[in-house]
Amino acid sequence: MCILFELIKQRITDMYLQKWYSEINNSPRLQSYCIYKHNYNTEIYLSCIKESKYRIALARFRTSSHNLSIEKDRHINLTRDHRLCKSCNMKTIESEYHFLLVCPMYRELRLKHFKPYFCHWHSLTKFESLLHESQKSKKGINQLSKFIYHANNLRLK
Repeated sequence: MCILFELIKQRITDMYLQKWYSEINNSPRLQSYCIYKHNYNTEIYLSCIKESKYRIALARFRTSSHNLSIEKDRHINLTRDHRLCKSCNMKTIESEYHFLLVCPMYRELRLKHFKPYFCHWHSLTKFESLLHESQKSKKGINQLSKFIYHANNLRLK
């Protein structure tokens, strides 16, 4: 009887995880999230970042609960290709990728908070790597959260 219960429990868990993974990978809103979120688990940054302002900034960024144009302009029904960055003149969509690695407005902050590898020749691989690597060390997590916090403050001025 106990074995049957464990099999049923495992099947329900597997079905839930499959549904979760499918939903994040098929949601246009979570396009960036699914690049770096592959496992259903509690993220380290939630307990590692002591200052709430930095933890909140990272949590909002990761869950697309931020005020970048890619998300904010979705609420006014602006098509994706018109959600451009207002912080630079690149005429590029202000996505999480653009914000973290591309926008020239945050170049100095990048140099201050990221390893040099992430500050030159940006790519989606580096974007994923930055978000994964930052989860491996407390210092990386804190540097990423501080970058996001200070870059958000800079863009809102």
